[in-house]
Amino acid sequence: MIIENTAARVISIGGSAQTKDVDLMPGVNDVSDAVWKVAVKHPAIAGMLKDGVLRVDESKADLAEMTAAEAIKLVAKTFDRALLELWGEMDKRTSVVSAIQDQLKAITPPSGESTGAQS
Repeated sequence: MIIENTAARVISIGGSAQTKDVDLMPGVNDVSDAVWKVAVKHPAIAGMLKDGVLRVDESKADLAEMTAAEAIKLVAKTFDRALLELWGEMDKRTSVVSAIQDQLKAITPPSGESTGAQS
């Protein structure tokens, strides 16, 4: 399920005994139905949905179901490397693949530049 976090911060949603917690990065996130089914019951998540902080796109779970223009717009709001790479493998439209490659470059720090993580 595609969940858009419109906040400028990470939002953690709790899973259950059967599912793990998930961090929603700003932008578009892919969340399993099992995790979302549990998380949506929490009053804080319900409030964020009501306020538009979180948005659910149930109609279009993958890029192939979108027009190229819609897919490119979604890609521009996605900061999840694994999701972008998955979409890049699945979508063969030149304009969409180019947008995915551009977004991957944009979210990748230049070689030799620190990402802030300590070793």
